[in-house]
Amino acid sequence: MDPSTAGSPGQRPGSGGPRGAGGGPGRVGAGWRRLLVDGALCVLAGLLVLMGLTGLTLSREEGLDADGGRAGNASVGQCRRYGPVSGSGLGFWWDCAVDVAWEDGTAGRYRTRGSLFAPGDRAVPVRQVHRGGRGNLDAATHLVRPDRPPSIGMLVAGLGLLVAGGLAGLRPAFDALRAVSRVRPSRRRH
Repeated sequence: MDPSTAGSPGQRPGSGGPRGAGGGPGRVGAGWRRLLVDGALCVLAGLLVLMGLTGLTLSREEGLDADGGRAGNASVGQCRRYGPVSGSGLGFWWDCAVDVAWEDGTAGRYRTRGSLFAPGDRAVPVRQVHRGGRGNLDAATHLVRPDRPPSIGMLVAGLGLLVAGGLAGLRPAFDALRAVSRVRPSRRRH
């Protein structure tokens, strides 16, 4: 009988030891399995965050401050399409250069993201909103379209998904880091 195939009843032929010791061919160790599960949970958390960003983009939350600001008409110059994954969330979005003629006779050129405008938009009524005066961290000027009112429901859903994604990713991220720090290359003796 060949010694390499012989063994005790708890040993697979050619495994070199009892079942579970060393993990035999085709078997993933418990640590690696946990790492794979945590990696999958991190991907899920990332998708939740991207879905939250999508909700925030679609909410048009800048329009919540649209009562003030000057009014004008916007016409789209050039647009560039971006996506399917971006800071605006999941999907394809337009990034457009917009020329605005303000009611006071001045004009300006602005860049918008998140498909606020699309190619071919002409003479679209807009308002200019400057944010940041009330302790808001977003101290920038935004264009707002009165024909696309903000959605509080989409804003709440987007924020909820962002928080859920962040919380869902915390434990798996720490587990993955802990598991990677424990993995050491095997040392062979010659």
